[in-house]
Amino acid sequence: MRRSAQMQRARKCLRKMFCGIRFTTSVTTPACGETDCTPPYSNMLAKFSTDADETALTSQLKELETRLGDSPTLRQQGRVMMDIDIMEYDGERRHLDDWQRPYVKILVERLEIIDYR
Repeated sequence: MRRSAQMQRARKCLRKMFCGIRFTTSVTTPACGETDCTPPYSNMLAKFSTDADETALTSQLKELETRLGDSPTLRQQGRVMMDIDIMEYDGERRHLDDWQRPYVKILVERLEIIDYR
């Protein structure tokens, strides 16, 4: 499945899960730390509120990754079909190294623009 179609499916599912969710546009980047033959990734950020605790939220998102075609077997082969990470929860940042990536900084700026509209 093409990356754009996969991202569209992810957005659709996330909209059903989280009322009022907002998304940035996506950016395509080379796979970090992967081989030259690894296809590029599409990345976007989303912002939403939830009453779910972080453990339950993580479980929901991992289930969604699986529904969207991701699996440990594919990851062992270097194929990541869908990766949904919690970048911030309850005001605390997660995946601190990722916040330094140039594309994340761009997407954070885009999300802030969306929040002001």
